[in-house]
Amino acid sequence: MKNRSRVRFHHGTREALGRVVLLPSREELLPGESSYVQFRLETPVVARYGDRFILRSYSPVTTIGGGIVLDAHPSKHRKADDALLETLERREKGDVREVLRMALRSRGVPLSPERLLQLAETDREASGRAAEELLERGEWVKLLSEKQWKVVARETLEESAASVRALLEEFHRKNPREAGMDKETLRTRLFSRWAPGDFDGMLRLLAERGELETREGRVALPGKGRSLTPEEEKEKDALRRAVEEGGFSPPLFKELLELLELEPPFDEENEPPISMALPMAPPWSELPPRADRMVLLSPPPPLPPRGMLEEEDEEDEVSEPPPPP
Repeated sequence: MKNRSRVRFHHGTREALGRVVLLPSREELLPGESSYVQFRLETPVVARYGDRFILRSYSPVTTIGGGIVLDAHPSKHRKADDALLETLERREKGDVREVLRMALRSRGVPLSPERLLQLAETDREASGRAAEELLERGEWVKLLSEKQWKVVARETLEESAASVRALLEEFHRKNPREAGMDKETLRTRLFSRWAPGDFDGMLRLLAERGELETREGRVALPGKGRSLTPEEEKEKDALRRAVEEGGFSPPLFKELLELLELEPPFDEENEPPISMALPMAPPWSELPPRADRMVLLSPPPPLPPRGMLEEEDEEDEVSEPPPPP
């Protein structure tokens, strides 16, 4: 049988036409030889792990072999690397624990028990016993995701925790006055494939282990991050009041510094970030560092009633002189 030959795939009472791809890449499979293969079927077949099949030639119709389904939902393999061959060999041995390990590891994200069973295609009772054993041995870890328990491989969890610590270390080094990194920013930077609930569950787990702290939507390493002193809280309230009272005539940045009796730490050529001027997390969406810029509250103050705007417009109107007779 040559590579990419057109064949007839028989599963149960169903026949499907397709092509056979030899794994690892080879041009021909001789009589008496065996090999891992992937079928590219022209019509879908409902099969599962462990099912048997018969293979017949397209024309003339003669039986040329048979085998066992090792993965009913594979990705398209263009070539077989060592990792793929190892996976197929372990699935062929039929070790339920190993099949579950590979199913979870291949996805790289937390999975619910039901989803894990769908991917593993193994017997429910045997899979349940194997999963409990993997949890007891510490190879898997349970985490709570939006009121649903999921499992994640410890290897995946520890790699994720190391990535979080490294990114937070860098963040604290560059932003020593910040309370912590925004949680959603952290998720999109490192865990975009994770569901938000799974990500929250991992953060709770790491916080319980004392590896990080979460507060007000921000994530920080223990003992890192900036929190306001009582005196700074008073200064922050004074700044907010000044901006709120400004309304549509907001104060200048230099006026806020004068309010706190702070010296402007910038000049025309060098404008450092605002965090160097104000030792606190500002309640505004943006604070330009230039002294001649205005500071707006986020969200901005509400617009005055429509009637008030119309009256002001009428007062501003200038009547034109009557035309000459």
